[in-house]
Amino acid sequence: VTQLTGGPDGDEGLGDETSLVIHHQAEEKAFLCILCGKSFSQQPSLTRHQKNHTGERGFICPECGKSFSLKHNLIIHQRIHTGERPYQCAQCNKRFSLKQNLLTHQRIHTGEKPHQCPDCGKRFREPRFLLNHRRTHASGLATHRRTHTGERPFSCPQCGKSFSQKGSLKIHQRTHGGQGPFSCAECGKSFAQKVNLTAHQRVHAAETPGAPQGRAL
Repeated sequence: VTQLTGGPDGDEGLGDETSLVIHHQAEEKAFLCILCGKSFSQQPSLTRHQKNHTGERGFICPECGKSFSLKHNLIIHQRIHTGERPYQCAQCNKRFSLKQNLLTHQRIHTGEKPHQCPDCGKRFREPRFLLNHRRTHASGLATHRRTHTGERPFSCPQCGKSFSQKGSLKIHQRTHGGQGPFSCAECGKSFAQKVNLTAHQRVHAAETPGAPQGRAL
């Protein structure tokens, strides 16, 4: 790089030259990690990155002894011990130890829901809510597919009968217990399913003078 001329002592020119060198390095990303090929514009950035490969953890918490590869991560960790919460919500004054937690919290006030379900389009404030929601699609799809494949993965340990849905197995297992959860208030007879209790109650309704036919008591 050609040195730029400046003041009598050359200080101004040296400063311009340094800025120019940094500018070229930023463009070229001259600092290359030999382990993964990732490149960086400055040496300190490369040094911090390489600690991910070496496993070096030179920053140790004096409170609990936990170690970290970056000083920044140690500072964040120490807030657990100090209780420091430097990030405050301007809407409700609630405080947080991490800036990201504050940004996520603020969506409660703004109504922002940046995480969208690709299956149905429903939106969520946080990735974890989206993940839980997507499981409902996966579960429903798996259950539906069993109607085509005939798969029955839920087996009764007492009689060996198998079912495509876990809920169906639970209902079936009540028949082995002998005492269903749905009891008739008239005669005390119990049933494994509510629909069977309703049908049974119509018998009492028919026996009661003046009671509407086909209506459960």
